[in-house]
Amino acid sequence: MLEPRPAPPPPAWTVETKALIEEIQAATPPKEPFWLHPWAEVADPVKFHASVLMDIDHGPGGPRARTGALAQDLRDYAHVLRGGMSRFH
Repeated sequence: MLEPRPAPPPPAWTVETKALIEEIQAATPPKEPFWLHPWAEVADPVKFHASVLMDIDHGPGGPRARTGALAQDLRDYAHVLRGGMSRFH
């Protein structure tokens, strides 16, 4: 008889992602639209900010976190929040 495999550990945020999450949770959304990626203009920063917070609330096991999409968005969004110009526009 086969022994059941132990359950894998639950996913966890990386140290970098934790720091970005704290920064974004404490931030105020930009007032003006901005380009997050060459293919993604954020027309409504308030709605985008709320969407990012919702993705964070899904935790490290959420769909966007598991694929790495959230981590990339967090890095790019933090750059914008720090006053950096979009690298794409």
